[in-house]
Amino acid sequence: MTVEEYQAGRVVKNVYTVRVHSHKTAKTGSAVIMFDDQLKKRADKYMLYARPLIACNAVAGNEGVFFLTISGQKIANISQRMTTIGNHVGFTVYPPSQVRRTWATYAAKNLKEDERQSMTKQMRHSIEHGPIIRTGGRHI
Repeated sequence: MTVEEYQAGRVVKNVYTVRVHSHKTAKTGSAVIMFDDQLKKRADKYMLYARPLIACNAVAGNEGVFFLTISGQKIANISQRMTTIGNHVGFTVYPPSQVRRTWATYAAKNLKEDERQSMTKQMRHSIEHGPIIRTGGRHI
């Protein structure tokens, strides 16, 4: 995510939503990241206080990157970084793949077909190429 993408975010249904264009499945379109109120406040504080201190060390080409290491490098694996920080401060941080599987299981068991298809699209899975995740005999 870039600083520009974060700042261009919009409130959609009372949730701050950011479209990220460069990500591992970018060929299927922008990823949508949603910030609840608490996360948005933390991200705003990061932008206001912490990021300016780090950005002065940004390596050429990384000036607009939202998440930077203390040495100005782009953070390549945010989930690994969050797990390390979480372990350090005593929080359990679940990897994104586990969160996605949990939602897929929930969707397969509880959502109507049109709702599952909507969720499939939001998760950047291909509806046209068949199910990506199979759980409990139902597909998403």
